Amino acid sequence: MKFIKSTVLCLFASLLLLSCNKSQDAAKYNDQIIGYQTPIIEKMLELSKAIETQDSAAMFSKLQELNDRIDVSIAGMQKLEKFDDKTQLKEKMLKAFEFYKSISMNEYKTIIEIVAKPDDAVTTEDVELLNKIATEVSAKETEIDNQVEAAQKAFAKENNMELTDNKLQQEIDKK
Repeated sequence: MKFIKSTVLCLFASLLLLSCNKSQDAAKYNDQIIGYQTPIIEKMLELSKAIETQDSAAMFSKLQELNDRIDVSIAGMQKLEKFDDKTQLKEKMLKAFEFYKSISMNEYKTIIEIVAKPDDAVTTEDVELLNKIATEVSAKETEIDNQVEAAQKAFAKENNMELTDNKLQQEIDKK
């Protein structure tokens, strides 16, 4: 009987260690993904600050930096292996990065071209276009953010992890 209890206890301890290792591996995997996301967010915030200055050279420079960073993050994400035969988190985050790339190549470029104009050269059509872009990008971004958040929550739940806010969230919320 003592042998059976010892065996069961050892088996339980082994399962617990495996569970802890899996959670640690899951946390490392999640951190890798966040490691690709955070620099993009930082570059977006830098671009936003440059747009506030209305300095054409600074805006286009920050836009190029953002595009370069997105390319690096997409390449890194594409190389990232799936975790525990699951790819949902990776796929949703990659979709977000591809969305960022699309808006940086199109909508952000258009915004910068309008903002770079002298105030007396900005037309009513320009203002309407800026408002339309802001509304459309915001709606699509919300949809993608919700998908990423759901994938992160599911991944955390499956791997007994606790999610914490990104350190940049307060700065993002101000924009």
